[in-house]
Amino acid sequence: MQFNLSVCIISSLLFFFSITGQAQNRSRYRDSLQQQLLVEKNDTTSCRICYLLSQDFFDDNADSSRYWTDRGMERAKKLKWDKGIAAMNSNYATIYNFLGDQRNGMAYLEKSIAFNIKPGNERNLASDYINMAGAWQQLGNFPKSIEYLFKALPIVDKLDNIYLKGVLLGDLADLFLGQSNLEKSNFYARQHINLGLANKDNEILSFAYLRMGENYLKAKRIDSSVFYLEKGLSLAVEREDKKLEAQYLSNLAVANEDDHPKKMELMLQAQKIFDNSFEKYTSSIINIGNIGGTYASMALNDSLSKYSSPEKKKFLELANTYLLRAISFANETQDLENVRYFSKDLSEVQEAKGDFKNALINFKLSTHLNDSLYSQENKNAIANKEAEYLEQLMQKKNEVHKLELQRFWLIGIIALALLIIIAALLINYFRFQKIKTEHRLRQKEAEEVARELLHQNNITESELKAIRSQMNPHFIFNALNSLESYIMDNDKKSACKLVQKFAGLSRLILENSTHSLVLASKEWKALILYTDLQALRYNQHFAYKFSVGADIDLNSFYLPPMLIQPLVENAILHAVLHPDNEQPFLNVNMEKVLDQIKITVEDNGPGITTTEKVYSISPLKEKSLGIQFIEDRIKMLNQNYNKPQASFHLQNKENGKGAIAVLILPVWTGVEMKEAM
Repeated sequence: MQFNLSVCIISSLLFFFSITGQAQNRSRYRDSLQQQLLVEKNDTTSCRICYLLSQDFFDDNADSSRYWTDRGMERAKKLKWDKGIAAMNSNYATIYNFLGDQRNGMAYLEKSIAFNIKPGNERNLASDYINMAGAWQQLGNFPKSIEYLFKALPIVDKLDNIYLKGVLLGDLADLFLGQSNLEKSNFYARQHINLGLANKDNEILSFAYLRMGENYLKAKRIDSSVFYLEKGLSLAVEREDKKLEAQYLSNLAVANEDDHPKKMELMLQAQKIFDNSFEKYTSSIINIGNIGGTYASMALNDSLSKYSSPEKKKFLELANTYLLRAISFANETQDLENVRYFSKDLSEVQEAKGDFKNALINFKLSTHLNDSLYSQENKNAIANKEAEYLEQLMQKKNEVHKLELQRFWLIGIIALALLIIIAALLINYFRFQKIKTEHRLRQKEAEEVARELLHQNNITESELKAIRSQMNPHFIFNALNSLESYIMDNDKKSACKLVQKFAGLSRLILENSTHSLVLASKEWKALILYTDLQALRYNQHFAYKFSVGADIDLNSFYLPPMLIQPLVENAILHAVLHPDNEQPFLNVNMEKVLDQIKITVEDNGPGITTTEKVYSISPLKEKSLGIQFIEDRIKMLNQNYNKPQASFHLQNKENGKGAIAVLILPVWTGVEMKEAM
């Protein structure tokens, strides 16, 4: 006895009814759409209305469905709306599938797939793949069917659409059930049920219970089958889904195989529903054939002589009528599986009636289709398709794992570099604190005047420390940003060059940061390294020059650390890199004027725009504090050292193109260095 193994034809109708209401509202819904269509212009909205009307007639009036699809296609073509044309092709495919014309349906699906394969149409593409799988299954080509289902599976997983996923799981369960692979079928049917339970969705559960009931029915586990079929039937009745209700009744009839009266009652009850709107639906064909098969069994397998000879003769005639009707519908819809199954039953009936010629023809047809549909070659092809899909899935997982590992190592390297820099800064900080503490202890033994001088010196050192903490982290952050950029761009050469220069500059800064005065050669070298790093960071966007007077020996005197650097930084950020500066240039010069050192920082930028001696604002930096720090430090230097007064001034160049910053400093020798230490 054949039981209900349906092929799901997915359509937007499934999703629409889950949202808008039950079947009794369909007439009102159709009238509303048609009224809306009268006032809509010939635009995409009117196409969508035709699309919805076509879908609403899918399962009860194919002519009306085609009429509205024709109108929608006409409007979509007039608008040259590709998405609308693809949607109408999908509707045509569904109409032909319901009519059993799988070949025409597949032709329209190919057109829809050709459009939906573009990015952004993943949901429609998955739906097309599932429909194509159903069409191939209906035609008996199970390897092709599973190929399309596995095409749809990763798309559905990515979309996380529970309705599409439910249909897909149900189709996979159906396909493997048809191949008598109950283990695989149960696996997908169980996932289908779990999906419905997890989302508390009775619509999904009403389809999932049907699959599980069919699985247990084929496994001859009648009690388990009846359990799921009765649960599903109550949900179908509650949802007023007549077609699904008829499918459950048809399967419950098969579960009552030994009780012919009850079985026949259930099948006739189901067929009454099928004949109303779903006569050529797969489940209807199966139910018609099962009615014929039951009449045949009552006539041919009456071992207890329950029926008289006239009754048996009548049963054979009824069996012949129902089986011929089932085979006719199956041929019409190209349902080879049901042609195969019921041809075998018909051959037995015809043999009992003495029609040996037709009995032999139907027996051979059944045998041929059985060998074709369920050959070992087909089973091997299905297994190969499944293995191929699993292999592709594993490869994708490996690729994702590899990318995550690379990302982990990159983050680890950056974190390690930051930890090293932070550790170096902390070491320097604690070293500085230790020196300060020892210095305080020694100075406590001095006279009150010396203690006051030490106190003033500590204040000065604290202010210098505040300036360093303001400047150094800012520069380090920029350098690390550039280093990260080179690493991400895989520019190893530039990254190495940047690291070398940054390491050299960091070393000089760390060495100089513990002194108020440092050797001029070290400070000048740090200044050049800083400018090199800025030029490297901005891809050599500007030219620069450092020059020292011929009468200056950089190893013979000392300079305050990090005093000239803010001038260079401001010139680069606010003048040299200004968007309007076409040929940016920076010139830094050191010369000796009498017994003082004169440092000049000159640029060709837009010049000074305010009276507060602050460079013009650029997109690179909203505000600069370096100028104020320089003026504050010069005041402290003039207070602490008995030397000619240090000074600083900033002005526009005479030609108005650019600015000049001039810093005048005393010549500090080794005596002042010892005092500073």
